[in-house]
Amino acid sequence: MPAKGKEPSKFDRVRPRTVSEPTAVPHPERADVEGRRALFSTDEPVPAAGSVSVICSRCHATSVLGALSAIKAAIPSVHLPIVKRNNPSFMKCPACRRFSWVKLNVSL
Repeated sequence: MPAKGKEPSKFDRVRPRTVSEPTAVPHPERADVEGRRALFSTDEPVPAAGSVSVICSRCHATSVLGALSAIKAAIPSVHLPIVKRNNPSFMKCPACRRFSWVKLNVSL
């Protein structure tokens, strides 16, 4: 019970703060600099060996697909390399999901 004439405090149930050790800060040489740069980078994706990069003429996005994914994305499509030199393939763009003329680059 509280003392006479004294109102009970509203914060009686709140635990007092304890002094704790500061949290460990990673050493700058051991910090993951590449992870942050990779997260916020705007560089073009680098295609691996055996992949296909699709450059869309409509949305100007570059999509990197594996071989099997590229075959699935190319059905249905029309390829006219002699008639249209810059963007010879008419297919659904993996980035914007609309049919447009695209350029395909196969990385070996």
